[in-house]
Formats: sequence, C-alpha cells, structure tokens
Amino acid sequence: MSKADGSVPSNVQEFIKSKKILILEPSSSFSNSIQQILLKMGSAHENIFREASFERALIAIKEKPEIIISEYQIGHRFGLELAAMQQEYLDNPGQRIFIMATSNSNDSNVAEAAEEEVDAYILKPFTLGQFQEILQSVLHRKASPSPYSLKIQEGKALQKEGKDEEALKFFKEAKSMTDKPSLAYCYEGTILSKLNRKDEALKSFEEGLKHNPVHYKCLQGKFDILFEKEDREEAYKVIKTINENFPISPATLEKMATLAIFTNHFEDLDRYYESFLKLDRRSERLTKVMTEAMFFSGRYFLKKKNSKRALESLKKASTASKRDPKFLERVVTALLKDQHVNEAEVFLEMFPFEARETPKFLQMEFQVGKAKLPPHELITKGKKLIDEGTATPDICNDVIKLLMSQDKATMAEQAAFKAAQLFPDFREKFYAILKVS
Repeated sequence: MSKADGSVPSNVQEFIKSKKILILEPSSSFSNSIQQILLKMGSAHENIFREASFERALIAIKEKPEIIISEYQIGHRFGLELAAMQQEYLDNPGQRIFIMATSNSNDSNVAEAAEEEVDAYILKPFTLGQFQEILQSVLHRKASPSPYSLKIQEGKALQKEGKDEEALKFFKEAKSMTDKPSLAYCYEGTILSKLNRKDEALKSFEEGLKHNPVHYKCLQGKFDILFEKEDREEAYKVIKTINENFPISPATLEKMATLAIFTNHFEDLDRYYESFLKLDRRSERLTKVMTEAMFFSGRYFLKKKNSKRALESLKKASTASKRDPKFLERVVTALLKDQHVNEAEVFLEMFPFEARETPKFLQMEFQVGKAKLPPHELITKGKKLIDEGTATPDICNDVIKLLMSQDKATMAEQAAFKAAQLFPDFREKFYAILKVS
C-alpha cells in the first residue's frame, strides 16, 4: 500500500502517468485538491480533465478517460451514469478505474452495491496518503484478482460464449469463495432466468440481496422476473428501492410509472414526472406513458376530492403531451363528465388558437359556458352550433330549454325543428320540451 514516507510507489507512477483522468467535482477547491494529488502521484497535467457539471463531464468523457473520479450525485444526475459510459468504451475491467468520492457515508453503501461499476469509494475530505492507498488497493486487485473474482470472470467468459450450463457451475462454485457473494448469485440468477427457470432465478437474486440488500444487479434481476410474472405489488417495492439508490434509465422509469398506476401508488407519480423532465432525451413511448400516468393521477385525485392535486397532475400531463389538442380534449371531456367545470375551463384556455374553431372545442366551450355565461350569450353560442350542424343532442336539448325559460317559444320551436333534422331519433324528446315548458 502507501509508503510511510509519503512517496509514491513506482508501479502507481507508471500506471497513472499515461492515463487520461476525468474529475467530476462541483467544488472547484476540492477538484483542485484532487488534481494536485494526482500530479504528485505522477499524472500529466494535460491528461486531467476537471469538470464541475455533469453536462461538461459528458463532453469530457468523449476523450475516453481510463480513470474517473466522480462525486456521487451532481445536481439531479449521478456519477454512476459515467461508470456505465466508461464500460461502453473499456470493456476490460482491468483497463479502467472508477472511484466515487462522497462526503456522505450512506453513499458508500450504494458504491458497494454497484460493485462491477465502482472500483472504490473514498469519503471526503481525504489526504494524498488516503487516496494513494485507495488507488494502490484498486491496482492490486486489478493485477491480482482474488480467486472469487477470477471464478466470476471465468463464468462470464463462458456465458459470453453461450455456454450457460458450464458458466452456471462456475458461479455456483464462486458463492462459497467469499463472505459477500451477491455478484455470484446475480449471474447465477441471470442464467437461470435465461434458461426459463424463473423460480430458481428469483431465489438466487433474493439470496444475493440477503448479503447486500441494495445490490443493484440483484435488484434489477428480481424486478425483471416479478414484472414478467405480473406480481405488480412486489415488483413495485423492488423498483422503488432501485429508484431510491441508483440512477434510473428511461426504460425503468416507464415501468415504474406503469406499475404505480396498476398498484394505485399515484402519490409517487409526481416524483417520477420530475425524473422524466430531467432526462436529456425522452422517447415517444416514454412521453406517452408519462402523459397517461399523470392523466390517471389527475382522475384519481378528482375522485379523492383533491381538486388542487388533480389539477396539478392534469397540467403535468398536458405539458408532457405538449398541449396536444386531442389530449386536451380528453382532459376537458373527463372533467366535464364529473362536473368539474372550473377545472375544465383552465384546460380550454390551453388550446392553441388554431384549434378553437373546431366543432369539438365549441361544444366543450358551450358545456363550460353553462355554468359561466348569462342565458342570452349561451343561447347565441348554442344556436350557432345547431345552425351549423355541429351541436350534440345534449346541446340541442339545453338550447331549447333555455329559449323556453326566456319566454322565446317561437325561437324554441325553430331550434327544435332544426335539432330534429340533425337527430331524428331525438325528435319526440325535443318537442316534448316545448309542451312541458
């Protein structure tokens, strides 16, 4: 490990001098401290990329750094996202190092749970000696893997060749070679699932989680099986644990939103919507899922008599849909059906101007106007719809009643005549209004 006199071992200097290094750290002073430590260890100044924001780090990672030192969370993004990107261009674990730096000791549990993504974690603040010791430990593990790690690597190599049954034997053997065999259980479960031995696979993932309750790959494997088995309540519990500890992919977010609806966890959807907004790219499918999720959330809170929360959810749904007129029409129609006229009016105002002369918009505007407009204005709007042949039977019915209530029997008869031409099946109903009134 580190030398007592503080000097840097030659193997560390040799390894680090030619490597590109990305430091993702919001604090400029701490980022500078890390850089100074690396320079003292033998790194070249031009090989170090210091970034304070995740967006800038995404640019720097195009340089394909072999070593990444990242804060656990930067804004709404996670350092682990960079680890996944690093694996894409450096498939060989021996060629890459990912160290997580954090001031929160709880984050270290997550780092351990992502054992193949994170080589080490270090609590801030740290000294040259501490960082040197961490790096030396990582290098030692890379150069001389433990029998357990070697057994895992051998199993993965066989798995990659399609020799699943042989690989399974290696992972079973690996389980007895360490006191924390979560990864071995994970790969065992992955193969068992592939072989359609789902119940056995589920047990493997659960055994792995006994050794590390937040082991990322075991959680993901367990979730996938529960989701496939349509055990929605249990699947939702697992995916919430993933969401609380790790970055969420768009595919996982889609499943989370879907499960929240099926399991009536509508209270959680706001948090998922915020995650949706923070994504750099949103697929059409995910956008549709989030739009529907927030729509159902709105309907749920309406039934709970929580109009404020319902309105917030429906506004988010409308934003996700980019205020698509067809979707807004669904919202207004649903609100009017449940007699939420004031809320419906809010969404009518969201329609683009070019969509405000369509028959459907004018019909909905009339329905909202029933609770807002004086009789003469409502009559004018309703008569126009009847004259243009775009009224509904209900609107015809309302207009005839309004005219009769305003002692305009002749106009009511004319409206009933035109309405009967539009809807012959309702003729008797329209004329009955004239007699009753």
